[in-house]
Amino acid sequence: MNNTPSTCNSCSALAQDNLTLFETKYWKVDLAPNQAYLGRSYVNLKRHAGHLSSLTPDEWAELGEVVRRFEETATKVFDATCFNWTALMNNAYKSDSPDPHLHLHIWPRYQTAPVVNGVVFEDPNFAHHYDKTAVRDIEPGLIDAIKLQLIDGAL
Repeated sequence: MNNTPSTCNSCSALAQDNLTLFETKYWKVDLAPNQAYLGRSYVNLKRHAGHLSSLTPDEWAELGEVVRRFEETATKVFDATCFNWTALMNNAYKSDSPDPHLHLHIWPRYQTAPVVNGVVFEDPNFAHHYDKTAVRDIEPGLIDAIKLQLIDGAL
């Protein structure tokens, strides 16, 4: 599989808007379908580039604003304690012709379990690495409620 912009998961995500929290000139932030960690989201660079070192000064500056905006809102809305940010890029290199697309994963972390629409979101690994295999299937109405709470919280 060649990971070209037409088949790139990140490029495909840029074309979707059902889970979009907000966009800036250079970045798009989407809520992840898997909410094992409440508020887990993706930040995709809007152009196809593969490395942090390829960011322009304007993209770097705007990424800082995206980080501030997301963290302030998730803390206000869900009382997030801290955040794990990752940019691993490993999946792109499973291809014979790797063409990575820069994106980041946001994993809000909670010392005290938040509740959304009566559903408790425990963080059993708080103060340790997140469990990247954790999966939590939730109903569409709940994912919409999470999205709206973040958007209404000032995103």
